[in-house]
Amino acid sequence: MLKDSGKSVYAIARETGISGSHLYKILRGEESNLTIETLEGIAKAFGVTLTDIISDMPSIHRIEKFVEIPVVGRIRAGRPTIAEENVEGYCTIPADPLLKGKVFAVKVAGDSMSGVGIFDGDLVIIRSQPTAENMDIVLVCVDDDCFLRRFILADSTVVLEAANKDYHAIIVDETKKLEIKGVVLFSLKRFQ
Repeated sequence: MLKDSGKSVYAIARETGISGSHLYKILRGEESNLTIETLEGIAKAFGVTLTDIISDMPSIHRIEKFVEIPVVGRIRAGRPTIAEENVEGYCTIPADPLLKGKVFAVKVAGDSMSGVGIFDGDLVIIRSQPTAENMDIVLVCVDDDCFLRRFILADSTVVLEAANKDYHAIIVDETKKLEIKGVVLFSLKRFQ
């Protein structure tokens, strides 16, 4: 994979933020305790998919724990729309410490979060929780319209901000019903 990329280990290390020696261990199959973020970073640096990394790297085959996450429908990352919460299937991903509690996935429709790398057709992994920290990306419903947005708490005002200049922020005041469904943990890309 390294030869095919035309890049040096140190160039890949710089792109991923992984030390050169650690990256060498990963590429030689000597490291098996890898997070999804690490795998996604390596895949991006090599210009391949996460699936390619999993099938080509010997260390990945030693990942012992995987989790099945229900895919519960589509959510707009654009104009608000109601999210369907019917289990359509499951996705299997390597276990990660962030995957605590009730976790589910939704397919993204729209481009309002493209500025943070969440695109139409992506699968976002969400931890179900009724609260969020300032600047979290959340699955949120406002007056029964559900969508993905960045959660911003400014004084006592909640602002739901898109990551695309073509969309306006939504200011939530006391006349609107706000329900946080969960916080986005990962965005998985599918290229085919």
